[in-house]
Amino acid sequence: VSGAFTNQNKNKHALSKTLPLDPIVSLLLGPVSRRRFSQNERSLFGFLASHEKFGFREFLDSNYCVLNEELNLYRPEMYWDYLYHNLHHLIVTSQDSKAWLEGCDAIYRAEQKGGELHTAITKLIALLTIFGFHHQLHAKRDFIKKYFISRGYEAAEIMQSLIDLETWTVVIYRQKHDALFVFQGSDI
Repeated sequence: VSGAFTNQNKNKHALSKTLPLDPIVSLLLGPVSRRRFSQNERSLFGFLASHEKFGFREFLDSNYCVLNEELNLYRPEMYWDYLYHNLHHLIVTSQDSKAWLEGCDAIYRAEQKGGELHTAITKLIALLTIFGFHHQLHAKRDFIKKYFISRGYEAAEIMQSLIDLETWTVVIYRQKHDALFVFQGSDI
């Protein structure tokens, strides 16, 4: 994620207070809740407190929070699933509809051609493409590599997944932003 923070220590402390939300999900909650489709307070409240499918409360209630004595985080791919399951019908009628449908198409293609890591990377890139762009939250290769290494994946596996996704035109590199974005060349 690029240029999002100027005071690293202060921001690390602030993001640590949002655990067990993954820091990326924490960063995206604001931009998503300000979108026209999400009805501001209702969607943020719905995500955090209601029993909506794939919501944060369901995550907490399902005892997914602590697994093997290790903190399990509510990850970006879970947030994508929440948005898809609960707000898809609103997003497709909003100004974000084209980007959203391109994200859905990219994820579908990643699921068909690749594995779990391909899908998780694509969901992260789709969220950043749709909701992070105007907040300078971009999916830089180095960030994606470090992020997924922190989740236990091997660097070579991550880099091969990125190569696969680009080869399959699921994602595309844009030099202007030095980042990966969901490929926008579909028939949508």
